[in-house]
Amino acid sequence: MGGGIAWILIAGAAILALGSCGNGDEPATTTTVVGTTGPTGASGPSGASAAVSAEEVESCLRDEGLDAAVGDGAVVGLEAIHQRVDVAIEDLEHGAVVIVFDRAEAAAAEEVAAGAAAGVAEITVAGNTIWGIDASVDDPERAEAAIEACLPA
Repeated sequence: MGGGIAWILIAGAAILALGSCGNGDEPATTTTVVGTTGPTGASGPSGASAAVSAEEVESCLRDEGLDAAVGDGAVVGLEAIHQRVDVAIEDLEHGAVVIVFDRAEAAAAEEVAAGAAAGVAEITVAGNTIWGIDASVDDPERAEAAIEACLPA
């Protein structure tokens, strides 16, 4: 999908070049295309640009060097349809959890319930996901950076 952004920029440049071939009476206009750079989807330094699936999050976290797996069951206490991605950190099998909903509105609606149900000290809502790292993890910075890179901005 990163190639799509490049094509948009190339097409925009071509349009601007063609538009400048006039008699000079019309004022020049400039179009700015704003978007993420690098890979899109569930990866890239600025996070995913849209809703992500549990499988995309799992794959991205593995690419980031973390041991992640889509969980078999749901998080007890959450009503909206979701999937759980468990992340092993240090000696904890569930050192972090990413809860993936089908849409951002569902994640926002479940924020309070997820705080107690996820089994982590602090949660963060990111697009259609809610995630957190267990408070007993000694060095959470690397895992935080990897998780944030794999979730919607």
